[in-house]
Amino acid sequence: MKQYIFSILGVCLAFSMQAQIELGTHFMSNVAQNNLLNPAAFTDNGYKVNVSLLPSIYAGFNNSAIAPDDVLEKRGTSLYLDVEGLIEKMGANGMNIQTNLNVETFTFSFKAKKWQLSLNHGLRISSFHSIPKTMIQFAWGGNAQFVDETINIAPTQNLLAYQEFGVGFGYKISDNLTLGTRLKYLVGIGTYQTATSKANIYTDPEYYQLTADTDYLINTGGLPESDIDNGEFLNLDDFEPSLFGKNRGFAFDFGASFDINDKLNIQTSVLNIGKIKWEEDVNNYWSNGTSTFAGLDFQPLFEEGEYDPEEILDTIANTFEFTSSQNGFNTVLPSSFYLSNTYEVMPKLTVGALLFAQGFQSDLTTAFALNVKKDFGKFFSLGGQYAFIEGGASNIGLSTSLRLGPVQIYATSDNIIPLMNPMKGQNVNMRFGMNLLFGKIKNQKEELPIPTETLGMLKR
Repeated sequence: MKQYIFSILGVCLAFSMQAQIELGTHFMSNVAQNNLLNPAAFTDNGYKVNVSLLPSIYAGFNNSAIAPDDVLEKRGTSLYLDVEGLIEKMGANGMNIQTNLNVETFTFSFKAKKWQLSLNHGLRISSFHSIPKTMIQFAWGGNAQFVDETINIAPTQNLLAYQEFGVGFGYKISDNLTLGTRLKYLVGIGTYQTATSKANIYTDPEYYQLTADTDYLINTGGLPESDIDNGEFLNLDDFEPSLFGKNRGFAFDFGASFDINDKLNIQTSVLNIGKIKWEEDVNNYWSNGTSTFAGLDFQPLFEEGEYDPEEILDTIANTFEFTSSQNGFNTVLPSSFYLSNTYEVMPKLTVGALLFAQGFQSDLTTAFALNVKKDFGKFFSLGGQYAFIEGGASNIGLSTSLRLGPVQIYATSDNIIPLMNPMKGQNVNMRFGMNLLFGKIKNQKEELPIPTETLGMLKR
């Protein structure tokens, strides 16, 4: 349980790691990885074949409440967590934190006049944490502040790693409408998920005793069994990833693209509708019952600059008694929704707007972005973006691509400020990679032969 209260905060707040909240890539129509966000989006760079030369890497971090600079105080050469400041900045529902790392080891697309075929393989690693405000208040200030109240101090923590093998197909069913879908075969590597998260605490007004009522279930798959008797729930010491194990699943993407006219386009897509079934190396840790114990006060431990994890661990582990079992379970993937429109203001200059939503379990994250992109000839493009993510500050993003012969290099970030100052990183992400381009598409003028009569007239 110690990783819930302290380790998550320490890691996620002290380090702005480089979820998947990816906005800028959606507007990069000349980069093949744009198709990963909408299978109906045809790659628009003038080439039939796009193949990744090196892995495309996406990394992101997002939390709904604070930037590290808001709650970390520098004293001499050390940084200290301002817990009271953290509590003040957290919303009534607490704080959500997510990190993502996506490595596209291979992407391929082939474009014809009315259809486009795409293949991809990627490694996906994500984490979602939901920390109740009352949990931090309880850990920091003890139970005196909650006399004769019932509070839930249960966090949720979900970590997931899997492989994805995708096959996508888009087809122009008319001059204006394109539909697309992608089928994904999933191979689970490891997961740690909080299936139920009830840990209600009631403080008796007469004796200040605490009564705990719990229904807390943790499922792990593909991971070694943990020593719950000593309060260990996540065991990575003997973890050996299985790249082709028995934990498997399927998912789908759906998308559409509609041209209102020659200048205005509307796109929408829904990603990751599916799940992974865990059957190998599964463990379930469940706490269910009611017990009474004396109050806890961790504040003196913080004030001394350090704490004894075993002291905290023993108290909580002895109170929330866990039992273990080995029952298979399913992990539903976090799903994303995109709705955008772009308008060509003048040749090679477009502006666009995007509405984004991501749902996972009971949590919903929304974002809105405005984008402008300028193409400088056929070789270089540059885009700028303003975005607002729910619970966060405004973000300024940049994206660019450069073609050198058959090689295309690209990079994008939805918020460039934390890349220069990580302590400002409430939201930060980045994608970069390199593609090979083959089969230049001739324009209509190049494809149509000049009539013989016209040639004769030109000669005269």
